[in-house]
Amino acid sequence: MNSKLTKLTQLFLVVSALGFTASNAMSEVKLPKTAKLLNKAEIIVAYGGKTTNFEHPNTDKVIGTAIFSADMTKGNGTFIAGSTKGEWESKITLKKDQYCWSLRVKGNKKFEKPVCNLVYLDGKVAYEVHPKTKQIVSVNTIQ
Repeated sequence: MNSKLTKLTQLFLVVSALGFTASNAMSEVKLPKTAKLLNKAEIIVAYGGKTTNFEHPNTDKVIGTAIFSADMTKGNGTFIAGSTKGEWESKITLKKDQYCWSLRVKGNKKFEKPVCNLVYLDGKVAYEVHPKTKQIVSVNTIQ
């Protein structure tokens, strides 16, 4: 296995899960007042069978695409993390009203520990929010 990609996956998950703030807090993306917290059924409607472009502006600065299965049990896509590019795949579950995913970089055998977030929607933009810190960890533009 490519240890650089394994370490990148671990960093990606840790930073996303813990919701560390970027060094420049002045530019932190905030949740719009018009964004609505989604429940389990609404998350399936928002993401199911769709493609998104995502970015992590408040955490690890990863950008990429995500393609979700219609039944919201799996996803896959691409990512760019600095000079590292790759493909990923995930297992998805919905627990209560949280969207949970377990990721692995393509080529790795093991999926990482699941990460769960709240999902807010404002038009075609979904905001994934860490349930404890309330920090936005992903901004996803739905195609």
